[in-house]
Amino acid sequence: MSSSAKDVVLSGLSKLRTSALLLIITVILLGVSSVTLMMLFFISVNTTVSGVVGGINYFREVRHLSPLVITAVLSFLIVAIVAVILLLISIYFYLVPSAKQFVMWRPLDFSTPSKLMRLGYVSGALTLLTAFILLIIAIVPQIPVIALVSIVLIIVGFILLLIGRIGVIIYFFRLRDAFNSTIFLITAILLIISLVVTFIPIVSALAVILELIVWVLVFIEANSLRDKITSGTIQV
Repeated sequence: MSSSAKDVVLSGLSKLRTSALLLIITVILLGVSSVTLMMLFFISVNTTVSGVVGGINYFREVRHLSPLVITAVLSFLIVAIVAVILLLISIYFYLVPSAKQFVMWRPLDFSTPSKLMRLGYVSGALTLLTAFILLIIAIVPQIPVIALVSIVLIIVGFILLLIGRIGVIIYFFRLRDAFNSTIFLITAILLIISLVVTFIPIVSALAVILELIVWVLVFIEANSLRDKITSGTIQV
């Protein structure tokens, strides 16, 4: 492999490794925020039940509970915002660019997943952003038409994000072929399973665990391949 091609591959693996690391942190933060949200839900349910059966004592409990609820809400918002920021950085500055690097190396193999990832994630994010802005605009003056349009855009946005996820799955399959990597094959399969279980309420929590496993494996494999290519153990 020529020096320039080697640099391109190493750059792609480096970006993929960084993306994986950021996504590991993101998944953990999203898991924490989800647990916090569940705690808030149970607290609110318990408080409501107490209000029904507790009478005057209920109001005393609420006064003591309010600081806890406020703290939990703030914690959830902070963690969720940080997680979303990391998610955007990892995808748009590292994951998608890593695929573009591999397109420079093997255009026929990586152009399709790269296009799907860019179409899905970039267009999906812009569509969702537009939808949320329209929804905020619609809620205040209560304009049903704009609200309906925003809901449609939200659905379209999630479909586009799904296309981006499919692009990632294909990307990992192509990486498996390029480097003869069993790990990338496993991660692609796990992403498919994660995608399926997300839509099954009973086991949807399993998707978070699978997602974490995927990006840990990607980080390890990208780092390993980078070291092997640098040392000359692998000639691509």
